[in-house]
Amino acid sequence: MPTEQLSNGFANRNGGNGPLHGRALPQGGGPNHPADAALGHELRTLRRSLGWTQKTLAGMVGVTGAQLHRYETGATRVAASRLTALADAMGVRADSLTGAHREQPPALPASLRPIEAAEDVLTLLELFSRICDPRQRGAVIAIARTLIDPAEAPTGEE
Repeated sequence: MPTEQLSNGFANRNGGNGPLHGRALPQGGGPNHPADAALGHELRTLRRSLGWTQKTLAGMVGVTGAQLHRYETGATRVAASRLTALADAMGVRADSLTGAHREQPPALPASLRPIEAAEDVLTLLELFSRICDPRQRGAVIAIARTLIDPAEAPTGEE
């Protein structure tokens, strides 16, 4: 596809034809832009963590496996509506795929080394996720709070 340089420093990559006629894209914002590659990496990482094939996710959002591959490699830019569909299918917020929703993790207590904390947290999370009864989950949370601050122990007056 031909690219013409416009006087405003933008590039018109559609050769003057098609739905983008007259719209300019920022120079360097085309396929293989670092932001597109980062989004693709996040898509692939999350898809794999869910145990899904490209074909599975592609079918859920109405694209071909080849198109999803192009998204994941950053070769094709993902439209906002498609990004929303991908995020919904994988059960995450769209901004978590773009890197726009990066938050600092909570500070760990000084008494725990990071590697030990990570293993402990994963173990607790795995065990807690197996508890189906909401009352039992609440009891586990109450026990944890009591271990941290005995003043939070239930008094039996509730």
